[in-house]
Amino acid sequence: MSLYILVEGKQTEKKLYPAWLAHLCPQLKKVESPSELDGDSYYLISGEGFPRLLDVTLINSLKDIANNKLIRNFWVVLDSDGVPVSQRRQLVFDYISRSGISIPHCSIEVIVQHPCIETWGFGNRSMISINQLHAELSQFFSYYNVRDYDPELMIKPNEFLGTIANYHEVYLRCMLRQKNIRYRKSNPNGLIDVSYLQQIISRANDGASHLKSFKHFYDLAINI
Repeated sequence: MSLYILVEGKQTEKKLYPAWLAHLCPQLKKVESPSELDGDSYYLISGEGFPRLLDVTLINSLKDIANNKLIRNFWVVLDSDGVPVSQRRQLVFDYISRSGISIPHCSIEVIVQHPCIETWGFGNRSMISINQLHAELSQFFSYYNVRDYDPELMIKPNEFLGTIANYHEVYLRCMLRQKNIRYRKSNPNGLIDVSYLQQIISRANDGASHLKSFKHFYDLAINI
């Protein structure tokens, strides 16, 4: 089954999604051009950030798909950054509708990382040892316990100057650093590992209804 993936991020998703798909959808082969999509393969391109993803890259992606009737699935992946998931998803569908480009041969799914890709990284509960919290991580943990409460519901402190997504990234880096894992946008260490992914999957499936946006991605991936 051919799959075209348009992601918002310039760096992280371009490394993370291929690593995860290699485990979740081992039958899919990554190709370097949408013209190569045929059968069990996928193509991934970055939208180079938001809103460029919608203003420029989405239109080009729709044209690619319209020109290749063998492409059966189209995923648009972007952060919510605090905006309601349903609103973010509808925004993408509105842009697609206004484009005037018809792709009836292709199923469209919008995957909203809520509020960002780093949020999913909190799904690995083993990364936090409550009795071994160093000073900086203890402050983050005291503000919001991502081990026991749904990370997707965590907003940012009023005094934090960045966005909600920025706060989640800083918190995640601190959490991983305690385990001697150096996470960067350009090199999402830890999260790439299959063992880490399995921990996120287990949490998303444990009945607590945490990480619903990750569960949406996971369900799509295993049923592709």
